Amino acid sequence: MDPLSITASTFALARLCMKVSTTIYEFTTDTRDVDTNVQNLYRGLGSLSQVLTNISTAWKENPLVAVAQTGPDGNLWICVKDNVGNCGVVLKKLEATLDKVSAENAVGKGFMRRPVKQIRLNLNKKDIQGFGSEVQTYERALAIAFNAINALETIETGIQDLSQSLRQRQPLGVGASSEATKSLEEFLRAANTFKSSASTVVNGDTSTVRGGLTSQDGGSIFGDSLSDDRYEIIQSWIPPPSPLGTRGTSTAVGSTQQGGLNHRGSLPELMAVLETVTQMADQYRNSEQERNSSKDEQLRSLEMENRALEQRLEESKAAQKSLDIEGMDLKTKISGLEDQTRQQAAVAANHVEDQSRSSKVIARLSEELRHSQKYSARLKFDVGELILELKNAENNAAREREEFNTKLSIRERELCQELDQELKRAAALEELNFDLEKECKDYKSRVKKLDYDLAVARDERVEMEVRLHMADRRAQDLGKQTAQLGAECEDFKGLVKELEGKLDSAQNRCISRSNALSNQNQKAKETERILRQLASLQEQQSQLLSAYSTPLESGTADQEPEDRPASVLASKDEEQTEYKIIATKEHATQEESNAVANTDGASDTRNSVTASQQTELRPARVLATKDETQHKQQNETNTIASTEQSVQKDKQSMELFRKGIRRHLAKTPTGSEHGPVLRNSTEIVYYDWREAEEAQVVA
Repeated sequence: MDPLSITASTFALARLCMKVSTTIYEFTTDTRDVDTNVQNLYRGLGSLSQVLTNISTAWKENPLVAVAQTGPDGNLWICVKDNVGNCGVVLKKLEATLDKVSAENAVGKGFMRRPVKQIRLNLNKKDIQGFGSEVQTYERALAIAFNAINALETIETGIQDLSQSLRQRQPLGVGASSEATKSLEEFLRAANTFKSSASTVVNGDTSTVRGGLTSQDGGSIFGDSLSDDRYEIIQSWIPPPSPLGTRGTSTAVGSTQQGGLNHRGSLPELMAVLETVTQMADQYRNSEQERNSSKDEQLRSLEMENRALEQRLEESKAAQKSLDIEGMDLKTKISGLEDQTRQQAAVAANHVEDQSRSSKVIARLSEELRHSQKYSARLKFDVGELILELKNAENNAAREREEFNTKLSIRERELCQELDQELKRAAALEELNFDLEKECKDYKSRVKKLDYDLAVARDERVEMEVRLHMADRRAQDLGKQTAQLGAECEDFKGLVKELEGKLDSAQNRCISRSNALSNQNQKAKETERILRQLASLQEQQSQLLSAYSTPLESGTADQEPEDRPASVLASKDEEQTEYKIIATKEHATQEESNAVANTDGASDTRNSVTASQQTELRPARVLATKDETQHKQQNETNTIASTEQSVQKDKQSMELFRKGIRRHLAKTPTGSEHGPVLRNSTEIVYYDWREAEEAQVVA
């Protein structure tokens, strides 16, 4: 443990921290939505790199630190070196993990690169938190060491933070182990010892030594010196030597034993003898401490071997668990990718079905437009025929009335009045004709509306063509995505096979390691037996020391060996997190198809006219009267009879015309699928065959 090795280690770790932080910075810039845990890990690595650089610089520039490692506080720097080594192990694991993730990210460079990277970061969230906790713990521990190098006043705050961090430190599977935890606890105890000795040097009045010893680093390791009261009691109790005796002879000793309390002149000589005795006790204690230190070193080496074995066992278990978790994660990813491919295939099939349905809708719209045009032309022709027939009937009635006024008598005038009444009725029929013309106008407006609907249908057809083009492009993109996902599935299958091979090899290694651990357990039992023997020897030594130190009244406390805490394996909770990747269906296409269906139904109701009903719209024609010129040669009686017959025929023709109009207006719908059906004079009933198709699909 020399300063050069610590300097080199800290410098190498600083470079490693910079390398890892650069890799994480590339991850952060490459992903838009990065978890805050990765950013916290990046900031923690930056802080740790700065602390390691400061420690390396302090070791190089401060020569007093190299001197302090040989003093009573050298244990602090031993703990610093151990923590630096453990920190290096954690950083190497982090570097290996980042290299593995970088290699996996370098495989795919398509449009799925960012989502896959985000999913992997979320899956490794627990490892990221574990690395962040480890980096934060080591950063605080090494910051305490740096504070010990530069200023002792800030150690106490750092010790409190480190204690809290150790209490909150969870046993994660990324770098935490019983040995690392124990080294951190030893570091905390050494820091507390260093703080107490430093406070002894700084305060002065509370120092444990006096005189020339106050200038040393730390206090006396054998307890407090004699106080003034004790010194006066000793002076009053020890008798002075006899004047004839000489120092160092048996007579002098006998005189000192028999002089009693009346002679006090030999006090300096007795103090000198007491001082030599204390020096001998100090030498004996030093030798015992050296023996104990050698035994402690042996015990420490045995404990280190046990810790190494425990750490290997924990690493093997952690590796096996991590392999199991990775296999399960890969299985869940593969199942999620297969679900995505199935969903994308279903979406493509829906797009193809929508395309075929839209083509059918366009064909129906064009056919309905054709039927509506034919229907409007027939309506115009029928209305023209009705108008011509009404005009002919009016002309014939006027001509007959003029002829009758010239030839008929009073009786004939009466008959003419009746004929006028009939003409009034004909005027009523003209009003009915006006209503028919109005209805014809309505039909014309409906035809215009049908033309407008046709234009709207054309616009919708253009919009559907655009949507179909977009659907084709989307289907092409989905095909590319499915191809890329298939390639990634093949890669994942290869990884699964590789992981299965690794699991088999790991199981074999675990079996061999379990056998080795059984052998090591036997060795550990042997070491425990040796430790019990050493403990009994230490108790005998402590009894000898207490028996030797009681007559001298040195006032020093017996030193008891420190109980070494047994290493405890930290139990690790297995947490299995399953990430279900659920892809939502696209409802936009369904909404578009529903909208198209609604427009189709509306257009169907406007354009379902049948040819059979068009034939029924033809009105009954008015029967024309016979030519009255043939009856001029007959007598007046025959003329009156003929006029009566003509009036009766006019009545019958009007009645037939009215019946035809009523039958036409009161016609019930037949449910034809070619066009509209008249139910009354102001309503058109449409038959929507889309409902029938949907019923067939449901069936």
